[in-house]
Amino acid sequence: STQSTGPHPRPATMFTAAIVLALCASTYAHNWVNSHSRSEFASTVFPTLPSPTGLPHVKVIAGQRFQIEWVTGHDADVYFVLLKEKGSARQMLQHKRAMLDDYLNNAPAADKKIPALEWQKFHRKYKSKNLDNKSGDALFMKQYNYDDSKAPDKQTPPYMTRPASFEGRFSGAPGHKPDFKLVNQMQYQQTGACIEDDRRTMYHNEKYPWVIGMHRYRICTNQGSRPDVAAFAFPKDTEPGRYVVHYNWRGYYDVIDVEIVAGTTPVALPYGEVPEVPPLGTPAHYRRVDHCVFPQAQPVGGCTRMRTDARACMDMCDRLTDVACSGVGIMPVVNPDTVYPAFKDKLFVPFEFSSDCSPNLKRNASPETRVCVALKARPKTDTVSDHFVTDDPEDPAFYSTCLIRIPFKVAPSGGTLPSLPRPLTYEFRGKCLGCAAAAAAQFEYAIPRWGLSDTCANCEVDGVTQESLPARERPVDWAARPVPWKFEANEYCAGVNGDYDKNEGYTCAEKPKGGCVARLSPPYSNRAAVSLHDCQQMAKDRDDCTKNVFMRKVGDENPAYCYCWRTEACCGPCVHKKSNSWRRYTNQ
Repeated sequence: STQSTGPHPRPATMFTAAIVLALCASTYAHNWVNSHSRSEFASTVFPTLPSPTGLPHVKVIAGQRFQIEWVTGHDADVYFVLLKEKGSARQMLQHKRAMLDDYLNNAPAADKKIPALEWQKFHRKYKSKNLDNKSGDALFMKQYNYDDSKAPDKQTPPYMTRPASFEGRFSGAPGHKPDFKLVNQMQYQQTGACIEDDRRTMYHNEKYPWVIGMHRYRICTNQGSRPDVAAFAFPKDTEPGRYVVHYNWRGYYDVIDVEIVAGTTPVALPYGEVPEVPPLGTPAHYRRVDHCVFPQAQPVGGCTRMRTDARACMDMCDRLTDVACSGVGIMPVVNPDTVYPAFKDKLFVPFEFSSDCSPNLKRNASPETRVCVALKARPKTDTVSDHFVTDDPEDPAFYSTCLIRIPFKVAPSGGTLPSLPRPLTYEFRGKCLGCAAAAAAQFEYAIPRWGLSDTCANCEVDGVTQESLPARERPVDWAARPVPWKFEANEYCAGVNGDYDKNEGYTCAEKPKGGCVARLSPPYSNRAAVSLHDCQQMAKDRDDCTKNVFMRKVGDENPAYCYCWRTEACCGPCVHKKSNSWRRYTNQ
C-alpha cells in the first residue's frame, strides 16, 4: 500500500535550537545512563541510538544480577524495560509513558509495592557517610560500605562493588578511576514520594508480549554529579541470546545491550575488562552508524572523494592509535533538497583544514558525491558524545555516516565483530526511503544513500526483503571482492622521484610532459590515501598507464599514494627496484 504524505515543516527557530544544542559541547546536565550503554551522553534519539559496536555491554547467565547506574540531575520517573534484541527497534517505538505505566499497573498484586531490598535503587556517594541528600533532609535511612574482608565480587548484598570499567564520573571521585572501596551506597527512606511508586516486575502481558519485565524508579535527589544504581537480572529461564534494557526518562533514551550466555556458572567479569590503548599499527575494527557526524573533529589525513568505499580513509586511521584517530566520517559535499533551506549550505566536511580538505572538493559535485576522512573526534564528556546522530531528514547531518573505531580490546577474541542484523528502516519523520534502498542499507558493508521522498510504502508488507534483493541492487562488498590485478613483488618502477634518465631504455630528448610516472588520486584529493581498489580502477581508466601499477605499502606512508608507469615510448619499460615499502602489481 502506497500513500502520499505531506511535507513535515517545523519552525526555523526550533530547528536552529536543535542544531546548536546537538553540535555544541554543552555542559548543561540532564539525566543519562552512567554505566556502560550505547550513548555516552543524554540522547533524545527515539527510541535509541544504534549500537556503535554490535557488542554487549553486559554478559551474564540467566538470573545473574548486574548493575545499571544513572545520573539523577532532574526529578521524574525513569523506566527500564527488558526485552529481546530481535525486533526491539520497532517494539521500543511503543515505549511511551502511558504504555509503560499500563504494564506496571497490571502486574501481579505481589509486585505492586516497593521492590524487595535487593532490587531497590540506591544512591552512590564517594567518601561520605552523611545520610542527608541536601542539608538536614535525612533522605537516606542507612549506608552500605565496602567490606575489606571480602573480595569485590563477594560483597554482602545489597552492596554492589562499582566496577572499575565504569567510566561515568561522580562528585568527589578522582577522574575516571575512583577507588571502588570508597564508594558508599545509600538506602532511601522507605516512605514518601521518593520511593513509594518504585516498582519491579517480571510477567507476561498479552498487550505487550515483547516485554520481559520492567523497573520504574523515581529520581528525586537533583544531584547531577551523583548517580543512583540498581541491580537487574533476566529471569532464570531466559534462553541464551541477545537482549536489551531500554532506558526511558522524559524524552531521553538509551539501551544497555545484554548477552545471556549458556551455563550455570556466573560470568566473572560481566562488564568486561578496562579497555587499553592498542599498540601503534594494530588493525582496527569499525562499526557503521548512519545519520551520524563527528562534530568539531580534526582531520588526521586528507579528505578523499569516494570511488568505491572508505577503505583508504580507514587505512589512514589504522596507522594511528585509537586515541589519535576516532574513526572515519563519510559526508556529502552538496546537501540534497530535503535539507531545511536555512541549513542547505551547512556541510560537515572540515574545509577549515584546507591543506587536508580542499574546498575544491565541491567542484562539479552533486548530492551523490561523498568524501571520507579519518578524524580525531572532540573529547567526550558526561553530557556530550564524540559523535552526533539524528533522525531528522531536514538536518544536514542525516546524510552522513560515521565509521566508529572500536578499541582493540573491546573486540572479541578472534579479531572480528559480530554482524548483527540491521532493522528495515524506511520512514523518517514523514519522508520515506524506497524499499529497495532500505533493504540495501541493511547490509553491514553498505554506505547508504538517503534519497527521500514524500511518497511512502509499507516496506515490511510491500517491499523486497534483504534476502530477495536482486544482485544488481545490492551494495558491493569491496572488502570481500578481490582486486583484479596480480601482485608481482615488493618493488617499484625506478623513476618515481623523477630520475627517469637513469633507467635503461630511457631515450627522451627532454623530460616528457607529465613525466614517466603518473601519480593517481581522486579529484581534488592530493593529500589523501588511496585504497587498492581505487588505485586499480584509476590506473585502468587512464589510457596513458601501462599495466605496471605500484603503491607504498598500506600504513607505511601517510598517505599511501598510487602510481603507474606511463606509456610514453621514450620512457622505456618499467625498471624494477626492490623495496619492502612498495608493492608492484600487473593490472588486468
